Amino acid sequence: MKITDLQVDGFGVWKGLKIESLSDNMTVFYGQNEAGKTTLMQFIRSMMFGFSNDRREKYIPPVYGGLAGGTAEVLSPLGSFEIQRHVDPNRLNDVMGDLTVTDSADGNVHGRIRLGNILSEIDESIFNNVFAIGLREIQELNALNSTDASDMLYKLTSGVDRVSLVDVMRDLKMRRESIWGDDSSVESRLTELLERKTRLQDEMGQLLARSQRWSKVAGQSSDVTKELVDLAGKLTRLERESRLLEIAMQVSERWQSRRLLTEQIK
Repeated sequence: MKITDLQVDGFGVWKGLKIESLSDNMTVFYGQNEAGKTTLMQFIRSMMFGFSNDRREKYIPPVYGGLAGGTAEVLSPLGSFEIQRHVDPNRLNDVMGDLTVTDSADGNVHGRIRLGNILSEIDESIFNNVFAIGLREIQELNALNSTDASDMLYKLTSGVDRVSLVDVMRDLKMRRESIWGDDSSVESRLTELLERKTRLQDEMGQLLARSQRWSKVAGQSSDVTKELVDLAGKLTRLERESRLLEIAMQVSERWQSRRLLTEQIK
């Protein structure tokens, strides 16, 4: 697929920009810093893959007004097409925008499925890492020989979910430094985890000691409960005996009188 013409209706600092009859071989955009080169690159990506949240924040609404979006004319093995995409102001969270893909041969209008066919079903990650390598990756390649550079280019999309290998290596380096604390300005995550392990072991020892004391107290409580039951039984028996003695004392005098009368009768 080759881009032949561009028309920016409104995107960042660009408004009403037309670029026609791009070369079949190579086209180079050059200019001073803040001239709008990156904005134009992001516009092309927006035409192909939509208005991501990051692009919306940086480039929409356009600085000088106008309808956000534009047109890219492309030539592919399927034919010549006009890809037109604009931001619908009524759907602020719509990343895809209003998309139309017009066949230049017959004028038929298509949608996302046809665009996917034109792009050979590649996604933005592959496009950015293989077909549109950024300045950061080029700077990473600067210090490599031809063999290493070729190998790195090949591996740019071999990471998890086609993430740039440069980003993976940078992320791994940051994670390693956060764990080992190679940089004096970064607190070692490993040291922090060891200190936390020591604190947790101390807490476990204290809880274990409390558990042992609780088991001992629980055993003592069981013994005391059993002793209370035994004492309650003894108290019941003693109360019964005390009652019997009290009754006996009450009838003792009459009992003795009865015994004497019985002897006299005999």
